[in-house]
Amino acid sequence: MGELAHATGTTTRAPRYYEEQGLLRPVRAANGCRAYGDDAVRVVENIRPLLVAGLTTEDLLLIDGCLRDELVGEHACADSTPKAELFEQRLALIQRRINDLAGVRDQLRDRLAEVTSPRERHATCGLHLGWAMCNSGVARSHVASNGGDEGVSP
Repeated sequence: MGELAHATGTTTRAPRYYEEQGLLRPVRAANGCRAYGDDAVRVVENIRPLLVAGLTTEDLLLIDGCLRDELVGEHACADSTPKAELFEQRLALIQRRINDLAGVRDQLRDRLAEVTSPRERHATCGLHLGWAMCNSGVARSHVASNGGDEGVSP
């Protein structure tokens, strides 16, 4: 299990969990150690992004034969209908998540624009340097004397 985890960049817990879920099927050696087939690395590498994309282990069991294929190009799945339906459902779910995240991103951009407006930048100057220094131009002249390109001495 350690070799599989190392080869796929996971901890040993991930392959163990995939085995518990029925997604990996190692053969047990006489000493009880797990022996994984040649396709185990590909299976783990296929499982991880599908789980991140929102599929569940139950979903993956429905397309189990496909996990041993490359996820791009031709597939050797016996019946691609369940896979296509499942992928369509999950793509719709992912699109909803993307739309929600885009809304959150837009709100954060709006908040950032508000807190970095000229008025807010001026207020921030006052907090850090004292109002008298900001208003008198001392802060601007300090920037200019330190190689900055803004400000005029008072």
